[in-house]
Amino acid sequence: MVQVKEAIATEEFKPNCALVVLDFLLRRGFIQPDTEKYYTQFVGLLHSPL
Repeated sequence: MVQVKEAIATEEFKPNCALVVLDFLLRRGFIQPDTEKYYTQFVGLLHSPL
């Protein structure tokens, strides 16, 4: 999962696919608020009203 976390920040994933992977990592606990300083921004931007 470390490689996946690093890969979503590069051009290996299309932007829309990177968002899906980021959401998965957040929901499954691979990204934690105590280890990721942008955690609240990620959650806020992914789960904003349309």
